[in-house]
Amino acid sequence: MKTLFCCLFVTLLVNACSSPTSSNTGNGSLTATFTLTDSTGKRVDHLHSGEAFVLSFMLINYTKDTLISHDMFMQPVIFRILESDSTVATSIDGFVFQQWMLGWHIAPGDSLQDKWIASTTPPKFYSEVVLRPGTYIATVAFPNFQQGKVNPVSPIIFFITQ
Repeated sequence: MKTLFCCLFVTLLVNACSSPTSSNTGNGSLTATFTLTDSTGKRVDHLHSGEAFVLSFMLINYTKDTLISHDMFMQPVIFRILESDSTVATSIDGFVFQQWMLGWHIAPGDSLQDKWIASTTPPKFYSEVVLRPGTYIATVAFPNFQQGKVNPVSPIIFFITQ
């Protein structure tokens, strides 16, 4: 058990010490988009309680380099819904633990894309969170890459009405 904790601690240290470089190297750029749409694909910021919506993320590699990420989890993009400072739901709810893998590679011209039909949880047997009326914030976390830094995307503020 001590060995497992030591390995996890070393992995956290290695990931915490990596510092990505700027994407302004003359080789192009990294472009990230984060959107909230209703079930028909229309961008919205007001929804009704119980209405399904989609959070989408896309990162396009316009550089001349293959991007390499050493983030060690199987789910590279994690969506989160917050009410005030409290997490209400995430795209990884229902998973007991994250699965490990060696990292991510994105070739020039390729993209990393993910979407989540919020606020359902990935395992179909897990429960769906119904958002009550109020103000919410959607955020997205995504990998860092050695060759270029992706500027953080802005959170999305949206409203649920009766």
